[in-house]
This record gives sequence, structure tokens and C-alpha cells, in this order.
Amino acid sequence: MVETRSIGIQIGIVVAIFAALGIGLGVTGYLTLSMARGILASQGLSAGGTAGGIAQLISQSIVRNLLNIVFVLSVTLSFFLGPLAGAVLGVTSSLREQSEGARAIVSGIGSFVGFFVMIVIAILVMSLAIPAPQPGQPSVSGPSFDLQSNLGYILAAGIPTGFVGLVASYFAAKF
Repeated sequence: MVETRSIGIQIGIVVAIFAALGIGLGVTGYLTLSMARGILASQGLSAGGTAGGIAQLISQSIVRNLLNIVFVLSVTLSFFLGPLAGAVLGVTSSLREQSEGARAIVSGIGSFVGFFVMIVIAILVMSLAIPAPQPGQPSVSGPSFDLQSNLGYILAAGIPTGFVGLVASYFAAKF
């Protein structure tokens, strides 16, 4: 079989699949955070409210801590799914008859860049579930995630995903 798609298009397909996975993970995280807020509200705990005093501050603190836990777990799950997606896409990309170098470029670079895109999309979508602080209330309404200050970590975490994609492609081509 002759290569019918350029390497750039193949990498774009891998990145697009990671982006779709990022949307799915982000929406799932969003729904999880929304569900957690709903459960807390049904128990009489909310991030906002007009009542004052120490009871309201404690309630807000509990809500913020619990939402932080849910947010961190959702983001962590997204990070852990990156190498798994890299492996699946690495094996899939090896099914095309092309040179080892082309397979390595498509699966390795596609998985690395795709992981970054997936995580950024997932975090941005999950962040939509975080309620904005109410005017005059302390900012204890939910978790906060400074995407810009964490880009280095996200890029570093993409390295194992790219590596897994590359190795999976290499070994799958040996079948």
C-alpha cells in the first residue's frame, strides 16, 4: 500500500482524536463537578449564600475543599488517560504501510502534541463548572487552576505519552 496521506495530515488526525478525547473528559469532569455541587447543595452546603457568620464561612470552606478534590481527581484522570490513548493511537497508526520513520513521527509527535491539546481542552471545559465568586463574598466558590503557570508540567507530562505512542507503534508494526 502506498502512503496516501502526508505525515502532517496523519499527525493532525491523531491530534484531532486527542482533542475529541479532551472534550469528552472535560464534559465528564464538568458534569462530575456539577453533580458534586448539587449533592453538597442538597445537604445544605453551598459556595454562596447571603447568610453571614462563621457557619457560612465554614460551609464555603468545606464546599471549596470538596470541589477541589473532585477537580484534582478529574484532571488527574485526564493525565493518566494520555498514555493509554497514546498506546491505542500508536498501534492504530502502525497499521498503515509506511516507513518506520514516518510511523515514529506520526505516533510520537501526534501523541505528544495531542496530549497537550487534550489536557488544555479538558481543563478549560471542566473550569466552566466552577462558579464565579459572588460580589462581596470571599473567593471560596470552587477550585482554581492557573493553566498558564502549569503549562510546563503539562508539556512534561506529554513526553511519556509521546514515548508510549512511539513504542506502541514500533512494536505493533512488528506483528
